[in-house]
Amino acid sequence: MTRLNPRERTLALLLLAVLAMVIIFQWIIKPLHSRLDRATTKLDQQSQFVSHAQAESTQLYAIESDIVLLQQSTKPLLVSGEPIPAMIRYAQKAAAAANISRMDIRPLGTDQTDNLLRHRVQLEVSADFPVLKDFLYYLEANHRPLLLERVDVNSDNQRSNYVRSTILITAYSMPPGGENEK
Repeated sequence: MTRLNPRERTLALLLLAVLAMVIIFQWIIKPLHSRLDRATTKLDQQSQFVSHAQAESTQLYAIESDIVLLQQSTKPLLVSGEPIPAMIRYAQKAAAAANISRMDIRPLGTDQTDNLLRHRVQLEVSADFPVLKDFLYYLEANHRPLLLERVDVNSDNQRSNYVRSTILITAYSMPPGGENEK
């Protein structure tokens, strides 16, 4: 082999250095850069997924708290225990508060509607109209589980304050083994 002069040796070393840099770039730096880009893209996707999950979680928490509030607000609307006797007691307390002396009570029974039991009682009341008005007020205001479904008022003549009224009250309860029983 012939010996290279210093100029050729410098050019050969320079060529070897460039070749080594190209090999290092192609085989090490470029794949690492590609991996870094893929990792960055995947990290961005996961970050977006986490942000979306956090937003959904916040929304789910708000919905759950709304459900709790609705359950708490509907619980007073449900009669517990024996509904029809409880409704009759509520009606008797309202009649006593309004000073009604005569009231006929007729339980109409129970039927199921939309996962709830509907209990109905019909009241026949004869009294002066202001007393009837007070009775209806006490019946509705003091006994939240009762709903006044229908009120019919009749009078013997147009000048009389004395009226006969048929009042249909309704209350709801959970069926035995219902979801909200605790």
